[in-house]
Amino acid sequence: MKQANINYFWVGLFVLTMGTLLMATLFEISGNYRNTEPYYVEYSELTDVHIGTEVTYGGYQIGRVSAITPIRGNGKTVYKVKMSIQKGWKIPSNSIARISIPRLLSESNIDIIEGDSQTDLSPGGEMQGQEAVTATGVLRDLSAELKPLIRNIDHSVKVIGSDLEQDIPRISERVNALLDRYNDSAKRLSEILSEKNRRHLDHVFKNADMISTNLKDISQGFNNLDQQLAQLLKNSNSLLVKNNADIRRAVAALRRSLETVSQNISAIVYNLDSTARNMNEFSRKIRQNPGALIRNNPPADKTMSQ
Repeated sequence: MKQANINYFWVGLFVLTMGTLLMATLFEISGNYRNTEPYYVEYSELTDVHIGTEVTYGGYQIGRVSAITPIRGNGKTVYKVKMSIQKGWKIPSNSIARISIPRLLSESNIDIIEGDSQTDLSPGGEMQGQEAVTATGVLRDLSAELKPLIRNIDHSVKVIGSDLEQDIPRISERVNALLDRYNDSAKRLSEILSEKNRRHLDHVFKNADMISTNLKDISQGFNNLDQQLAQLLKNSNSLLVKNNADIRRAVAALRRSLETVSQNISAIVYNLDSTARNMNEFSRKIRQNPGALIRNNPPADKTMSQ
């Protein structure tokens, strides 16, 4: 009988201990532990937030949600959340209590984003709330923003389609006229660059090159002749100094004749140089515009007119 009482005592003590631990655990989970101070925040939408949800400060747990009170007013419902936070924890007055989901499959919590205010929020004060960003919310906002854009695009497409429907016939006519002009120009160019005309132009270019070369050689010959005459005049001057008066008079007369010839030769050389430049200019114009040579009418035959 005594042994049974002892067993009952130990069983009762074990049950009492487990009950005490259970009550302490429930007391802590519910947030009703000692040394806490209340703070409040309002949300228009709760995302998996309930009594017992963790409250963190920069990721560090400082409390839990101890109460949620729905408040109806101004045609909408807001939820006032009471947070029990460790006593003495300093929270700047412009801090933000944001509902966040730390990991993909984890529960939501309320994370307090520290503000930069020099004034701390007093216990019982209310923080600014920020709802969690969910895929549904993002899609809803995106849909609301895209609807006006889609309507504007649809209207623009209709206006552009109407304008194109009116302008396409006129544009088509202009394109056809432009193509006709291009075809006519190509036909004329083909006629100008026919095989016969090309052979004729090649012959003209060859003759012009030969004439230019010959004129250059002639000009060089006259330059040499001018140098020889200058040397002859120099020698004549020395001869006049050495010989008598009759020879000097004869040499003077010869000098005047040679000077006259030299002046005329310079004019001839100048004219030949001008002729060479004109031929070069004529050759250049023919190369740039072969059609100019073909379109010119040949001069009238004087023998036939007589």
